[in-house]
Amino acid sequence: MPTIAILGKKDTYSEQAASRFIKKQGSDFEKVYYKTTKEVVKSLDEGITYAVLPFENTLEGYVNQHMDLLIEQDIEIINEVTLDIQFNYVKRVDKPRRVYVQYVAKNQCLNLIESLNDTEIITTESNSESYEKMLQDEDSASIIPSHLTVNNKHWMIKKDISDTHSNHTRFLILTKRRDNPVYDLYQTLKVTLLINVGKDKPGLLYEILKEFAKRDMSLISIMSRPTKNQIGTYHFFIELYLTNELTNELQKINEIERLFQLKILGIYKKIEE
Repeated sequence: MPTIAILGKKDTYSEQAASRFIKKQGSDFEKVYYKTTKEVVKSLDEGITYAVLPFENTLEGYVNQHMDLLIEQDIEIINEVTLDIQFNYVKRVDKPRRVYVQYVAKNQCLNLIESLNDTEIITTESNSESYEKMLQDEDSASIIPSHLTVNNKHWMIKKDISDTHSNHTRFLILTKRRDNPVYDLYQTLKVTLLINVGKDKPGLLYEILKEFAKRDMSLISIMSRPTKNQIGTYHFFIELYLTNELTNELQKINEIERLFQLKILGIYKKIEE
């Protein structure tokens, strides 16, 4: 039976993304839960078949730590799932001394957090951990997904406290890098690339963008991450849609690969409901 690694425990957004992927596969899966995203991704080296990684949010953009995990591990993106995200602020007492919030969720609820004044903000690895920490701490509150919120007459709940009501998170479905992946040649796919340019120089970003533009390849986004070797050296994440016949599009990428140190992190499609 295939397995899938999920951050946190049951009823998290990561599990919802996993369930949508499993439904699309039409077969049974064993769900395996981990405390940190690093453990989720590293599980692929330990025999887990697939992993779910939160990657981009409409409020926060790309999650930098998770971009780094894609660089560090020999893995491949095979699908993406986008979910609507809603958070509630749950208080056990009127003026809690501590608020537990997952580190990505924190940046999506800054308006509320900044209004809490002297309250201690404690970041966690997962939304389920935030909920559990609150249960163990009578003088606390938590910021948790709306579907995790339990009706308790003694708790005070402020609903939908994200900085915008149009809050979505994109999750990547990962697997170990495959030797000979097969793609549908005639559908719109997304590709995520990693370019390691070494030392920066004037006009470098222009040179990269020019090669895509002259091949009529329209980019969705480009993000930089430090190589962590020395100051001034970066990786570039590039995402784009492949809208023409895939063989021709891959030929264009191969041409660019001859100019830069390029790695394809995944060619994949979005899983719809």
